[in-house]
Amino acid sequence: MVRHREDRPLGGLLLLGIFVCLVIFTSGLGQVYDNERFMMPLFPYLAALAGVGFVRSVPIAERFLASWRIQLGRYGLVAIMIIVVFLPHLLLAYDLYPHLLSYYSEAIGGVYGAKLLGLETTYWCESYAGVLSYLNTHAKPGAVINAECEDVLIYDQLHGLLRPDLNISNGPDAVSAFPGAKLSPDTFKEADYVIIQNRQSGFYRALRKWMHARQPIYEVRYRGLRLVAVYLQ
Repeated sequence: MVRHREDRPLGGLLLLGIFVCLVIFTSGLGQVYDNERFMMPLFPYLAALAGVGFVRSVPIAERFLASWRIQLGRYGLVAIMIIVVFLPHLLLAYDLYPHLLSYYSEAIGGVYGAKLLGLETTYWCESYAGVLSYLNTHAKPGAVINAECEDVLIYDQLHGLLRPDLNISNGPDAVSAFPGAKLSPDTFKEADYVIIQNRQSGFYRALRKWMHARQPIYEVRYRGLRLVAVYLQ
């Protein structure tokens, strides 16, 4: 955009949008969320910038190929460039599925690199789906299931994915987002089963101590890395 004068007005506007979003969040005056929600207002601006960059890269690629006496039509070249840009991400998403919220950029080595950096292995309880069949099969009637995101389990019950007789808890102060949903007041120390996703920032001291004294009875893993585990009281 700096080199192409006709791109500067649009590019400057997009960069200004990114800058304003960052200033709002870093000022401490805006609502702060964790993980990707913090950066979500920036995504449309980044997407537009990426589109400008992609368009400008097409003639560069044409000149490069011409220097090697390789002749490709404009449409064929664009198709190849789209494949080169998107195929690695599609392959990684296919490999990760259905645990797509455990994705990390290839620049840091994916989920393994994230673990080495001390980042969270998974997020937002999407890994709960992997333990539902185990609970449906093995949990005793009326058992209490404790989980960090109780509303995810309530949602699963409402859609018939989790047995309706199972009671869901997240401590005495938990309030469900579903009107009319009844939560058990049991904490992780009192529930029959405890679901713990490998979101390391949620491992507060009492929970870490409790986990270290037990072994999970069921786990969901991705390439050897634990995503979620079920503990029996």
